[in-house]
Amino acid sequence: AVMQFISNISVGACALAIATTLKDKEKKGMISGFGFTGLCGVTEPAFYGSIIMRPKALIGTAIGSFCGGVVAALFRLRVYIRMGCPGFLTLLAYVDNDGRLTYVIRAIIVGVVTVICSFIATRILLTTEKGKGKK
Repeated sequence: AVMQFISNISVGACALAIATTLKDKEKKGMISGFGFTGLCGVTEPAFYGSIIMRPKALIGTAIGSFCGGVVAALFRLRVYIRMGCPGFLTLLAYVDNDGRLTYVIRAIIVGVVTVICSFIATRILLTTEKGKGKK
């Protein structure tokens, strides 16, 4: 469940990065919406509506997931309730059996690291791809 959380957030951040590279306002708005739903845990629109058409963006998603996974492993992040679509809206699943928020805070940190790494990696990959295409 922790890796699903990281993967979903990475896909959402990747879609947001894609949206920032677009000039068409309609597509930019649509893909931004896909990104926000991805951060909440529902990744199908982001994946099939924006990422799958851009293979370089998949690398950005993998980089973000890797970085989040490393931090989650260092924090020994664990989830206490299984959920279907883990994302930022399901952070209460990280409240431990005694009601402590230790793992919720760790999950937020892991999520932020994942978003930042995925977003930056995707932006770099897509902008270097555009730069090569213009030459």
